[in-house]
Amino acid sequence: MRKLLVFLSLVAVACAACDSRPGIQPDRVVPPSSRFSVHQIDLVPGDGATLAYGQPGKVLVQYTVKSDLQLPPIGYPGPIPPGAGMAAVYTMTSCLSTDGATCLADGAGHTVSGDGSSWNSVALSDAFRGRVDQTGFMIHQLTMTRPGGFSTGEVVAREVGPVHWHFE
Repeated sequence: MRKLLVFLSLVAVACAACDSRPGIQPDRVVPPSSRFSVHQIDLVPGDGATLAYGQPGKVLVQYTVKSDLQLPPIGYPGPIPPGAGMAAVYTMTSCLSTDGATCLADGAGHTVSGDGSSWNSVALSDAFRGRVDQTGFMIHQLTMTRPGGFSTGEVVAREVGPVHWHFE
């Protein structure tokens, strides 16, 4: 029992010493930035605007793509297919959604590389007339495809944000 008390008191002293060290502030630790990100930074027309069916709205999406990192296929069984060493292809897409999970219509994708931003046009066709009067969300996705048959398209970054475009 005495050994346990001595051990616990040593742990308490060590913890007190850690807490009193200047320059170490756990609440100021900045997490490392993600290799991939998407974030909507602007939209035209503004939130709450009215669009006709087929009339495009535009969204400005900022993205981070650290494409300089090449990941070899680890543990891939069999011979490595040709093109496996080629760089991955990144595609940025945006779409309208009423529930924040599924797209009403697929947006056109833009191939991107490096860090930057892109204006994406988004519109609802006349086929949605009478079924949608206001959208609730905008979905942005950054998809990575590796040549050589390793993947068909992996979503590496996704953002779902509110948007209120009314359709007449």
